[in-house]
Amino acid sequence: MDLVEGKSLQDLVSVSGIPLDERIAILWVKQVLRALDYLHHRIPPVVHLEVFPYNMLVTQQGHCVLINFSLARELSPGPTAGDRGGVRGIVPGYSPPEQYGTFVDQRSDIYSIGATLYYILTGIVPLESIERLTGKQMTLPRAITDRISLQTERVILRAMALARNDRFQSAQEMIDALQD
Repeated sequence: MDLVEGKSLQDLVSVSGIPLDERIAILWVKQVLRALDYLHHRIPPVVHLEVFPYNMLVTQQGHCVLINFSLARELSPGPTAGDRGGVRGIVPGYSPPEQYGTFVDQRSDIYSIGATLYYILTGIVPLESIERLTGKQMTLPRAITDRISLQTERVILRAMALARNDRFQSAQEMIDALQD
């Protein structure tokens, strides 16, 4: 493994106490999305399953790198590519509902990157997905801070949809939405 020196997105927000600037946050999230796109298009596809701010380091050169592949797994190939079993890490606020024990696929990582964007732009960890399933309402990002554009809020909310089919279906699709 390569040594990657830098500060995690978690540290950049929690230590300063200040959410990131939207432009910078989107730049870094798009870099991680490109890495996820590469993983998701391998044969067989690979899902990371621990996409959250602590596992994203910003290097001294200003690049955001996805780290910690300890729970990453290959998915069964084909039209129903996915994974139904095995150990999965749960990171409260960042794990989609399906990561609690059912079928995971690339859209599980999409949820987590959306939750990460929520956190780095608001400074608040999103409401846990399981709580949202019980009907609790997550605070909208723009209700926390008006420094987030309506378009970015829409991207976050779509990425964090509770139903996988309502999320972006690929990392590239989310990159495209962030560029519009």
